[in-house]
Amino acid sequence: MSQENEGMGFYKGVLIGGVIGAVVSLLFAPKSGRELRTDIGRKSKELYDDAKGFIAKGREKLSEIGHETDGRLQSVKAHAREAMEAGTKDEAAR
Repeated sequence: MSQENEGMGFYKGVLIGGVIGAVVSLLFAPKSGRELRTDIGRKSKELYDDAKGFIAKGREKLSEIGHETDGRLQSVKAHAREAMEAGTKDEAAR
């Protein structure tokens, strides 16, 4: 597993653990229904905003990886083209 995948797995675990911890703490808190609903709404917005941040970071990282991969692919194609041209010249010389 690559480091990028391990990092994203870690963030997913943190996010899921945070959601579970928040729900459990809210459900066991001695509050009235109105207070509980307000807390759940506030916490859900916080978690939603955190998730959006993680998704944005993930998209940014994927974009970086895509650009890096494209650059490497272009380099490999150029080397392959050069090798093919050199081979063609060697064949013509024979």
